[in-house]
Formats: sequence, structure tokens, C-alpha cells
Amino acid sequence: LRLILYYNAISDGNPEFIESAARDKFGNIITFAPMWPTNYATLHHQEFRKKSLGQLEELFSQYRKLDGIWFDIYSERLYARNQCVKDAFTKRFNKPIEQAAQEELQLLESETVSAYMKEARAIADKYQDEAVFTFNGSLITWFNGYKQRANHLNPQLQYWMRETNSLDVTEFESRRAHFCPKPIEMGSLINSTWFTPLHDTIPPLGRKSAKHVVAEVASAMCRGASIYLALTPNHAGEYGEDLEAVGEAGQWVKSVKDYLDHAQPHADVGVILGTPSLDAENFGNKNAFWNDYNQTQISPETEAMSICEDLENAGYFSQILYAYADYTSWPASLSRL
Repeated sequence: LRLILYYNAISDGNPEFIESAARDKFGNIITFAPMWPTNYATLHHQEFRKKSLGQLEELFSQYRKLDGIWFDIYSERLYARNQCVKDAFTKRFNKPIEQAAQEELQLLESETVSAYMKEARAIADKYQDEAVFTFNGSLITWFNGYKQRANHLNPQLQYWMRETNSLDVTEFESRRAHFCPKPIEMGSLINSTWFTPLHDTIPPLGRKSAKHVVAEVASAMCRGASIYLALTPNHAGEYGEDLEAVGEAGQWVKSVKDYLDHAQPHADVGVILGTPSLDAENFGNKNAFWNDYNQTQISPETEAMSICEDLENAGYFSQILYAYADYTSWPASLSRL
């Protein structure tokens, strides 16, 4: 069982870090949400950045083997207007942030979080170079059009993940597994809350039956994704009846593991995503059919996913195909057609 640690690198509700909290143009602290009022911070605040990286170094150097870090809420606030944010923007673009274009704010954010993760990677490599990195939502960063951010961060990630928390979303998102260039992981909360109760009571039961949890695990793993099941204990480390549902899911995985290992998706239909890049590794210039098409025409990936879902409901299994210069999911047999 691999030990992947949750790490919140860019927000902290600890009063110690109040000076580094991200603030809007009116000076108000930017919080995550009313139900989770942790303060966003900014990596442009050098003291906070130093402490955040220092805690990572402590984790990798002072304890036993860690298999990886799962970064949560891993983004800067584009509307933060701390003086250090203003200074960073002016240094990067040679103009005040008041004149910023949205694309410039996004570029600065991508470069900032990427630079932090490169330093985090160097720390991990110094002590435990086999540790893996991912961040919450990394699965949809590449597929939902955030190519600039994806290009900065994806080379530093060993797998992609997405919090799904429901059977419907798990079923939909795990369809990406067969054509993703990296392993993907779903995540689902099983009991009713992320928060340990203030008293010594066990968190209330969730609404997911054992059959529901098994179905959620099966929907991910049968499509080639992995999945974690989140449980919240009380302060004594005790779990409620939800643990039994997780146990049943574990037994199901053991019963079918031999069938799932090295399994490949069956497909009756191929759904082509956009126009293939002729310089992709498995494509080349072998198929002249594509020569007249605009190479930059990329169809929405979510539309292709919906087509696959409709086909499956009609009894046909499909596979999404694409051939970009950087990533390819394209059978060699189609290159020769």
C-alpha cells in the first residue's frame, strides 16, 4: 500500500501565515469557501514560499519512506492584488498589473506554480527520488483547454487525478483512462464529511451503500483508472460502518484482479478527437486523407466523451483516438489506411 501524502501548498488558515494570505484589490483575504474557510496564500510571498518548501523538505528528510505528494488547491488566485503579486507581474511583463490581460495573468500563474513544483521535485529527488507527484484536478487541466498550464505542469506529474465523489462522475471521467498519456486516478468521499468532528464522535454515515461503493470502484477500474476511497475518522482514529462498504469494495477488487491486470478496452467504434498531427509518432505522413484538414482544428474532448457515452447506451463500445505532436492514442493499423 503506497503512502501518498495530502499537501496543501498554497493555502493555510494558521494565523502564523496571515501576512501571506492572498488579498483582493480591496485588501480582503481570499478564502476557499464559507464551508471550508481556509485562507488562500500566494507563492509570491517569499517567506510563505520558503516555509512551504521547508515543510516539504522536513517530510522527505525526517521521516520514513514517502511514496508521493498529492497537492490540493494547487493554484494562485488570478485576482490577488498583494504588493508582492503586483511586483511579480511588473517584473515579468514590464507594466502594472492594472493593465494586465487575462492571458498574462494565466501565464504568470502557470509559471509560478510550475517553478514551485520544480523546487519541490528537486527536494524529493534529494531524499527520495522515486516519489510521485500529482495535484487535485490535474486530469481535467489537460483536457479542458488549459493547455498553457498543462504544458508547464504535466512534465512534473507522474499521474493525473480527479475528485469525482459520485458514481455518475466517476463513470464519466474514468472513460478517459484508455486514451490518457498518463495513469489516472478517481477520488470519492465515502462518508458524509471531510471534517473530523470536534467531539470524539464518529463522522455521520454517508449515503453510499456497499453496492454503490463497489459499483463506483468497478466503474473506474474496469475502464483502466485507479480510485481511492476517502474516509474520515474521529480523533481516536476510529471509523464508522462506512468502513465495511470499503471492505466489500476491496474484496471485489481481489476477486477480479487477475482479469483487470493488463486488460485492454474493447471498441467497436473509434471517435476521432480533432485533426491528427501529421508529425505524431504513430501517424507520420502515411495517410493522405488528413492532408487537406486544418491541423489546429481540435474538437472538444468532452463532446467526444458524450458521443462515447451515447454509443455505449446504444450497445456499442467506442474508443477516443487522437494524434497530437506531444501525445498520441492512435492504433498503428489506422495509420496505414
